[in-house]
Formats: sequence, C-alpha cells, structure tokens
Amino acid sequence: MRALTSVLVLSVATLVACDRSASLEHVPGPSDDVAIFEALLVDECMYPRNPPTPEIVLDVPADVASEEMASWKWQPPAEYVDYWARRSSSTVRWPKLAPCATRRVAEKEKVDALLAKDGKIPPSFEYFYSAFPNARGIAQVSLPAYSADGRSAAVLRTFRHDIYASGADVVVLMRDASGWRPAQVHNVRLSIF
Repeated sequence: MRALTSVLVLSVATLVACDRSASLEHVPGPSDDVAIFEALLVDECMYPRNPPTPEIVLDVPADVASEEMASWKWQPPAEYVDYWARRSSSTVRWPKLAPCATRRVAEKEKVDALLAKDGKIPPSFEYFYSAFPNARGIAQVSLPAYSADGRSAAVLRTFRHDIYASGADVVVLMRDASGWRPAQVHNVRLSIF
C-alpha cells in the first residue's frame, strides 16, 4: 500500500509540475501585436538609407489571406500559416507612429485617395509624392502569427515602390526579457517592372 501511495503522490506531483510549466508559456494578446509592430518599425529605423527616404506605413494591417503563399520563395512554418488563417484584421488599426524620419504611419484611406486622385491605372503616384515628399513607397505590416509557446512570431511586411517594384518579406521576431526583436527576414516575393 505504501508503494502505491508513493506512486500516486509522485504522479500527482508530476501533473501539477506539468500544469505549472504549461501556465508559464506566454499567451500573446493585443499588446504583443502593437509591441511587435513598434519593434519592427524601430528596427528599420536603425538602418537608414543614404539619403534618408521615408517609407509610409499604412495603419491597416496587410491581408495575409490575399497572398498566394504557394508561390512564395520561402515557406513559413505551418503554425504561422494556421495562426494567420485564424486572424481577422478587419477592425484593427496600427497606432500612428513616426519612430524616425524614415518611418511614418499614415491612414490607408488618405493614401488610397491620393493614389486614386489622378485617375490613372496604374496610379502615377504624383499626388502621393506631393503629400509625402521624397517617400520611397508604401508598406503594410500584417497582424502577427505566434508560435505555440508565444516566444516567436512572424509578420508579413509588404511594400510597393512607385509603379516599378513591389514585394513582401516575412519577418520572424523573438521575444526575450527586453521585448520583441526581429531575428530573421525572408523575402517571399519581389516584382520589378
């Protein structure tokens, strides 16, 4: 009976330890989404172009669902793809940030109106460049997809530079004691016209 009690106590202790370790995993939330967005913009500010050319980041997250992932040059892990499929960015707006001279968040509707103003297909970017002098182009950042343990995440960063080039990168970020930091950048598509 004593041996059975010891096994039972050991089993219960193991279950409690497993439950505690599971609860130590980070559960991502909206504050992580914003922290990742900010970390990405700040990291991009650390590598200014010469001369500095601003990139306008739209306040509406990029729509990963509209991407043809099968044609991407790099395939993200399935857990990221599945996480993105479960996320809806329809009501989310990124905060209006300007962490440096080369990164500025602007309202998507304002940028769309500037591009549509000339009535040309494709747009000439004339009014866009009047509103944002020396701008290199337009970028969008998706909502993050998180790993199961909440220690890493990925975002899709799309960019469009005038009518001549567009593309997308998947940026993988890691979370440590100081917050979220970009760790890897994978170009997944690039079109130059």
